[in-house]
Amino acid sequence: MNRLATIFSIMTTTGVLLAAVSGAAWFIAALRHRETAAKSICLAGVIVAVLGFILFLRSYDSSLHQERTQEPEPPTTQSVSPEQPQEPAQGPVLGPEASTQGNTPAEPQEPTEPPQEPGQAASAVNPLLALDVQTRPVMNGFKTERIGTWAYIETTKEFMAGVTDQQLYDFLSELSAEEYNWFNVFFEDGTGLWTISPVFVEYGEADRNEGGSVEYIGEPEDCIFTFSDGHYSTEN
Repeated sequence: MNRLATIFSIMTTTGVLLAAVSGAAWFIAALRHRETAAKSICLAGVIVAVLGFILFLRSYDSSLHQERTQEPEPPTTQSVSPEQPQEPAQGPVLGPEASTQGNTPAEPQEPTEPPQEPGQAASAVNPLLALDVQTRPVMNGFKTERIGTWAYIETTKEFMAGVTDQQLYDFLSELSAEEYNWFNVFFEDGTGLWTISPVFVEYGEADRNEGGSVEYIGEPEDCIFTFSDGHYSTEN
């Protein structure tokens, strides 16, 4: 009940008491046939009581209606998700030595692979692969029918001085897979190499037109080279 209803109830109670007291006084005066002011006071008390009672009822009804319409809303609960712990910022991971040394520059690391020897570095890129391999037909004795193919390259002895024995062996091994009848290396001074197998190489004067075996310059044991342990050596 609000404050206005309380005032109206007090007003009603006061009017009722005033009407009752003044009515009793008026009734006694009427028995004695005397007109007194109790009549007016009684009427005023009745009016005040009735008016206060009406206002009290209206105020009470309105307060009840307001309480019914304004029902308390259920408390809203917010789901509070547990805060995810923030991951610490990942910085560069320092080893135990780096953490103690502070800003001391790191010592240069040694290469994991040992440096290659000059022979190994040269064998990585075979210079003979840059030369053009040319082919010629192998004819029968009457020069009427082709019975095969021979191949050759042209270079200088100065160029061959930069070629290792292993590179020459690898180059001749690749050509052997082509199934040539033989292979020649012609030099600028009219000499050359001849081979049918990368293991055996002959050196001497070579015919560029016909190819084939060479004419030894000196003794055969000084002109026939055998490949073994990565090197060509004469048969002595």
